[in-house]
Amino acid sequence: MRILPAFVLLLSTLCANGQSHWENWHIGGGLAFGTINFSQNGTGGIVVPVDYDFLNTGKSSFSLGTRPKIGTEDENGISFPAYLLLAIGGGSNSGNDDFHMAFFTDLPLLLHYNFGAGTAGGNSDKFGFYAGGGMSYTTTGYTLHGPSQESTNFFGWVVDGGVRFAKGTDLEFSITRPLNNPIGPINNPLFYQITLMGFRVPR
Repeated sequence: MRILPAFVLLLSTLCANGQSHWENWHIGGGLAFGTINFSQNGTGGIVVPVDYDFLNTGKSSFSLGTRPKIGTEDENGISFPAYLLLAIGGGSNSGNDDFHMAFFTDLPLLLHYNFGAGTAGGNSDKFGFYAGGGMSYTTTGYTLHGPSQESTNFFGWVVDGGVRFAKGTDLEFSITRPLNNPIGPINNPLFYQITLMGFRVPR
């Protein structure tokens, strides 16, 4: 696991040195949903993406970033959307003793290759894409028979990519392969996520 602190040190160095320019930073917000093997686990949460372009070459760039997420987990992944709708509508949770959920957070560190919209030379483009990967630390849960909810956490390798549209909107897909196997009752786990993000700083 020595690669993770090394990656953090590299990102913090880029943030601290005098070569950092505001136009190279991309910060936003959005929603993320995921599942481990589409079985006994469904997550939802908010995400605050942060990217820093450390190398720009025309309509291409390389960036370091993160996608910290926080939310809830339950067997079918309905708890976060339900609480989100209640918050928007001003309703209240009536409570259900048969419903169980766990805390969810995902803290990835990612290296991306970017092309088109979102790069220094592609700000006028209407479309772009990016691909890359890295490592993440995830806290989530899984449902046992009963039902009962158990919490778990793991480090994992991440492969991700996405499409980028004009005005700073990204649609991202990612797969995390946990270093733990199994995750509770889930054998050969893969953590699939889809994330919709909007960026305050034009990409």
